[in-house]
Amino acid sequence: MVTVNEINENVSRLKAELDKINVLIHKEILSIILDGSLIRGDFINYSSDIDLTITTSCNKIKTETQQLVKQTIKSVENTLPKRHFPNKPLVYDLQWQSLNTVKETGTRLPHQWNSTNIPSGYPKLWLYAFDSIKHHRVIYGQDITTYYSKLPTKNFVPIRLQRIKNSAERVKGNVSSYEAQYGAISQIKNAWEAIRCVCIAQD
Repeated sequence: MVTVNEINENVSRLKAELDKINVLIHKEILSIILDGSLIRGDFINYSSDIDLTITTSCNKIKTETQQLVKQTIKSVENTLPKRHFPNKPLVYDLQWQSLNTVKETGTRLPHQWNSTNIPSGYPKLWLYAFDSIKHHRVIYGQDITTYYSKLPTKNFVPIRLQRIKNSAERVKGNVSSYEAQYGAISQIKNAWEAIRCVCIAQD
């Protein structure tokens, strides 16, 4: 069984490797933060990922810089303890975001959020912002969670549910074979994400 101590040792190894390439990446990679279940304390041995949030200095960084960071993380990931089928492989789950996006979303007021202007792919900047602020560890660079939205979860759950509804309505009467096979699972997962978010916020 994979232990949290083993994972933390791997994270320490990753931190050391990132420090080695600091001179090559520091102008474009501002922050790499460990967050999610490992920090929150509800890591599931057979299914949880190791969540990393990488913040860049601009919207588009050099391909070489991004590849170097990815390769460094992958090389350390390869030394993680292995999970065996049917368990989910243990990997570092990367979220990339620019500082501009972080700052812009962090200053929005409640009325400025709606289901059409959510930063795509960045749930930690809205739905899970409160959790990342509370539960995170900087392993490279700056702590940029100070720029995250401070709005309570109740502002975002209705938006999340509206997006789920919109998604379901888009495929109504025009369901592809892929959607028929996987769409319901995606919708259940999205709904569960909203429910889970509320539960975490109550802790």
